[in-house]
Amino acid sequence: MCPLNAEGRCQVYTHRPMICRLHGIPHVLQLPGSPRQQSPGCDEFHRRCGRSADLLLDRTPLYNQLAKLEFECRQALGLQRKIRMTIAEMLLDDGVAP
Repeated sequence: MCPLNAEGRCQVYTHRPMICRLHGIPHVLQLPGSPRQQSPGCDEFHRRCGRSADLLLDRTPLYNQLAKLEFECRQALGLQRKIRMTIAEMLLDDGVAP
């Protein structure tokens, strides 16, 4: 369970990150050097939107852009070490990695 969940409700719902907004949506993703990943989505998505093989969001271009932005940000801030925190942990810790 996400650390920002309290009593079954998201504490940052109206400002939640994109990864949370995309959770459960049928998608494909092609990471460099990896086989194509595909997820059928969750039952709640299909209950609300129906089932269709054509409903697949390609997350690849989005993640490529996010990786580029992260690289540029890390360079500008001089960050070289890996940060092993979830987005929720970063929000709870004001983005400061231990």
